Formats: sequence, structure tokens, C-alpha cells
Amino acid sequence: MPNMHSDVVGSLLRPASLLAAREQLEQQAITPVAFKAIEDRAVDGAVALQQNAGLDVITDGEFVAPETPVTVVQSDGMRVVVKPIAA
Repeated sequence: MPNMHSDVVGSLLRPASLLAAREQLEQQAITPVAFKAIEDRAVDGAVALQQNAGLDVITDGEFVAPETPVTVVQSDGMRVVVKPIAA
């Protein structure tokens, strides 16, 4: 099999603990400070997962941004540029 360069692009699945915390934050059941601590732990886990996999490029897994709908505005081979959909 030929050696091919690849990069991971995109979001990691958000852990259940982060999804539950975001819902609790929206319902004002936890404080923003408490939510940030949960979010930071989730990001630490995402970084560790990628480091342990030996990836060269590490991201926050897109855990920090709330789920944002996007639309493709330009496609150039395998590179895709996206922008948020206007609400």
C-alpha cells in the first residue's frame, strides 16, 4: 500500500457529559464557570485521544463551539471551505 499523507479534519463526537452539561447550562441548572470546567475536561480528553493516536495536528475536537450549522460555499478538490448559515 502506498504511503499517503492525510489529516483529520472535522469534529470529534462530543462526550455525553459535555452534551448534558450544555443542556444544564441552557436550563441554568449549572453556572457558566461549572460548565467551563466540564468543557475543559472534555477538551483535555480530546487532545489526549489525538496525541495517543500519533496525530501531527491536534484540535479541541470542536467541543468549545456550540453545534453550528454550516453550508459549503467553495470546494477545491478535497479542501472544503464553510461558513455559518445566517439565522
